[in-house]
Amino acid sequence: MLALPTRAAASEYHGQVTFHGWPVPGATIKLTQATTTFSTVSDQGGLFTFSDLQDEPAKIVIEMQGFSAIAAEVTITPNTPAAKWEMTLLPLDQRMARTKVAPNPPPTVGSARAEKKAATPDNSTLPDMPKPQEETNEQASDGFLVNGSVNNAATSRFSLDQAFGNRKPNSKNLYNGGLAFILDNSALDARPYSLSGRQTPKASYNRITGAVTLGGPLKIPHLLPHGPNFFVAYQWTRDHIAETESALVPTAAERTGNLAGLVNPVGQPVVVFNPATGQPFPGNVVPVSPQAQALLQLYPRPNIAGDSLYNYQVPVLNHIHQDALQSRLDKTLGRKDQLYGNFNFQSTRAGNVNLFGFTDTTDTLGVNANINWAHRFSQHFFIYASYHFSRLRTNIVPYFENRQNISGDAGIVGSDQDPTNWGPPTLNFSSGTAALTEGKAR
Repeated sequence: MLALPTRAAASEYHGQVTFHGWPVPGATIKLTQATTTFSTVSDQGGLFTFSDLQDEPAKIVIEMQGFSAIAAEVTITPNTPAAKWEMTLLPLDQRMARTKVAPNPPPTVGSARAEKKAATPDNSTLPDMPKPQEETNEQASDGFLVNGSVNNAATSRFSLDQAFGNRKPNSKNLYNGGLAFILDNSALDARPYSLSGRQTPKASYNRITGAVTLGGPLKIPHLLPHGPNFFVAYQWTRDHIAETESALVPTAAERTGNLAGLVNPVGQPVVVFNPATGQPFPGNVVPVSPQAQALLQLYPRPNIAGDSLYNYQVPVLNHIHQDALQSRLDKTLGRKDQLYGNFNFQSTRAGNVNLFGFTDTTDTLGVNANINWAHRFSQHFFIYASYHFSRLRTNIVPYFENRQNISGDAGIVGSDQDPTNWGPPTLNFSSGTAALTEGKAR
């Protein structure tokens, strides 16, 4: 019975192992309470967790190959905050003393590379230059590597077989690329949802996506023999989207001005008054002006009966075309300088079809580029300089722009007659009739 409260009061202990602020995966963490020892390994983010600990003092030991071990006392309570443990490199003589020299293997490409790296030990005394946070996912493969990485040079136990992956014997260059193509159509898609409850034919459409990537060293003989590493990715998308539009449109009687069947939301008849005389129109029949008759021609005819909210339904097909390009260059200049940059480009062309069949197009173009330079003065002091450029342009073209002057042809005065603003005026109705509108040029 005494053991049950102890189990209920068990606590957790969290922490992170870092080196100069960067996560260290693969570190071994041991925590001892009384005669019980717990052990775990830090994950890719350098994080670790111990569960079901007693609320009492504990000893923690953190070890990592090439680093000085950390030993400390901690007190475990339910409110113990997460700790951050900073690792320090062992002095060079201690690291060399712990290194076991193996007999020289037969001469191969892999061993030649290993001997070349061993002949220049000065490179191992300085960590690779860190980059800003947004660049960490694209660091070069020859950067600072810790235990647990998937590529730790030819002499590591993580080395790949010579005939597999990145290890290519007798190859001076390394290029990686990929090609992808996805085709999707509407054959197995569900029918678009209908607000009126009436089933309409499902539109036939497809979606196409293509992508290509290429990366490696950029080398031009006699011109750029030691060029930067590059990466280029291009994606091409053609997407069609089917939708069902439902609305209330003028009936045949309403087009002639006969509003005898007009009712309010609670079902009571509506009386229409003549604003000039203040008297109701006989039989609720309103004269239709030439301007109104011209605008009524833009409305479709009802195709649904027996529904007070919707009397017209039609499937529409919108489209989105997109091209996107991402590129990167990365060049190490000597031992203390690094130059890297990105160029990104995206173009989107979309067509939006509304209830009336008007297709407004939107053209968006975005460009983003940056170039960065980093210099390392010492293990603890770096300087960065960067230049960023970005531009975004959006161009909206209404359906009637430079096509037809609806307002002018209908005799509606007071509207802008510039060709970019051709089209009908915007009309809204409190009765629930579909609003007449189109996109605005921008």
